[in-house]
Amino acid sequence: MIPLFRPSLLVLLVAACATTVETESSDKTVPDPIKGYWRFSDQVTTIMIDECASKAGRLCGLLIGFDGEASARNFETSDFNRWGERKCRSQVLQIVPDPERPSSYTGRVQDHSDGQTYAIELTLRSTGLLEAHTFLSVSLDETVGMAADAALGGAPSILDTTSYLARAFAGKELHSEIERWRRISIPHQRCDRPSIKLNKGVPE
Repeated sequence: MIPLFRPSLLVLLVAACATTVETESSDKTVPDPIKGYWRFSDQVTTIMIDECASKAGRLCGLLIGFDGEASARNFETSDFNRWGERKCRSQVLQIVPDPERPSSYTGRVQDHSDGQTYAIELTLRSTGLLEAHTFLSVSLDETVGMAADAALGGAPSILDTTSYLARAFAGKELHSEIERWRRISIPHQRCDRPSIKLNKGVPE
C-alpha cells in the first residue's frame, strides 16, 4: 500500500516550495543602478537620485548635502520661479536614460553655489561610480524667448547673440568639465536632518 501524506506534512511541503520559488524570484530582482546617494568630487556635495514625483520616466536629484548652512537660500539662480528657494532638498538634477548609449543619461544640472545651469551627460562606469560630463548649453526656454523677441521686432544684443551661439554650437568643446561621483550609503549628515551631537555626561 502506498503511504499517504498527512495533511500537516503536505502543508509543510507546499509552504517550503513556495518559499523556494519566492527566494529565487527575489534573487533575480536587479536594483536600479542609478538610484541612491551620490557624492560629488568635492567630497561634500551630495544628492539623492530617485524617480521624479511629477514627471514619469525621468530621474531627479535632490540636494541633501553641501558646504553651507542648512537654511541657506538660492539667490544666485537666474530662474525667477526658483529664486530664493531653500537649497536643502532643492532639485538640482533632472535626467532621462540615453536611448543610444547603455548605462548613460542626459539632462540638466544646477550648480547650487552660483545658480548656473549646465547640460549633463552621466555614464555609469560601475555600480559605485558615475562619470559626469557637464558643459554650457542653451535651454529650450532661452531659444523660445529669443525667437519670440525676434518675432516681435526686438533684436537681441550682440553680446547675447554671441553667447547664445557659442553655447549652442561649441559649448561642449569649449566649456566642459568631467567629474566623478561616487555612490555612498545613507549619509549621516544631511541638511534636511539635524546632526545629533553627543555630549559627555548625563543629559539635562
